[in-house]
Amino acid sequence: TNVGWRIALKVAKPEELGIIERGLPNAVRPGQGYLRSLNGDVTEFQSGYAGLPVQSDSAVATDEYTIYSIDSDGSYTKYFKKINTAIEQADKAEASFETEEIFIVNLLKQAKDEMHVRSAQRIYLPPLRKEITLDDVLRESGVPLIFERGKWKKENPSDRLVAFLGDVDMPQACLQELLQVDFEERDGHLWIVGTGKDTALTSLVMSLALTKTPEQLQFYMLELGAGELHQFEKLPHTGAVINPLISGEDERLKRLIRLLDVEMKRRTLRRPRSGKNVIDEKHPSIFIVINNFAELQTNYPDEVSDLTRLIRDGIKANIHMIVTTSRGPELIRSFASNIARRLVLQLASRDEYMDLVGRQVKPMHVEVPGRAYWVDGNPLE
Repeated sequence: TNVGWRIALKVAKPEELGIIERGLPNAVRPGQGYLRSLNGDVTEFQSGYAGLPVQSDSAVATDEYTIYSIDSDGSYTKYFKKINTAIEQADKAEASFETEEIFIVNLLKQAKDEMHVRSAQRIYLPPLRKEITLDDVLRESGVPLIFERGKWKKENPSDRLVAFLGDVDMPQACLQELLQVDFEERDGHLWIVGTGKDTALTSLVMSLALTKTPEQLQFYMLELGAGELHQFEKLPHTGAVINPLISGEDERLKRLIRLLDVEMKRRTLRRPRSGKNVIDEKHPSIFIVINNFAELQTNYPDEVSDLTRLIRDGIKANIHMIVTTSRGPELIRSFASNIARRLVLQLASRDEYMDLVGRQVKPMHVEVPGRAYWVDGNPLE
């Protein structure tokens, strides 16, 4: 009732033309219809079509024709013939699939850029990029790199225990920001699950190593997967990369468990009078990286049991754990229940997403390594 001008095109039922005027014949062609003005006048119209191929300015599309002169005996003599020079141009335009509306839109965009015309406010952002370089991520973060261009910097590095991984999309707020994992928040751990985890794990390790000195941060890695972590063995931050499945390596695993137990006790000493947890000196953050937890659980259940305390109380001693699995059920309950945040990458079924994300989520826009749902409250891609 509050709409003045009305347009009706071809309708499914003739009686629907009553919004214009009853008894009108239904339209038969695309774009044909009726217009009712504010004062009630009804006009039949045919809308223009802008989807034809673009033709050059020099080509005018007209029908071919021939002009003859008629002699006194009734014979015809050719006087003039018009050839349609636009046909070739139209064929070329059609081959390039550039239609009139696309051509005009591009012209308007070009004019806007040249005249610095301000665009309308967008209500959405484009999808996340398929490839994001870690160099761009760290530069955008503004966190100073402690190692750059082959040299250690003398400037004091940031004290924040944060890894910058890539971009995170927040469509409800029309925002795309850097994904920050603050290991001083929550329980201090992270679970990476799904296909393509090597990309996320590599970015995570490098993000920390490039922004923290070995005096600030140390890695101890258990590699039971495809060997991705062995490339970090020469990092000055890395105390060990251990593959317990290799003969003789199981002793190194047991030695690591003893080292972590000693560190845990040393860092959580209690003063007899106050009874408070104290740290007598500034200890480096310790990261235990376990790639392919299922293999560790299958072959070394006793050592996994020893690591359970670190999952539960590690943040008090500045000890953190990063665990990867291919599927959700591969992480035992005592670990999964103590890791609040997770990166859920590509999974086989919607049911698996439901279990790990906690709600029904849409399939991710693209299947590329490192694309995931960041689960820390509301899931974000």
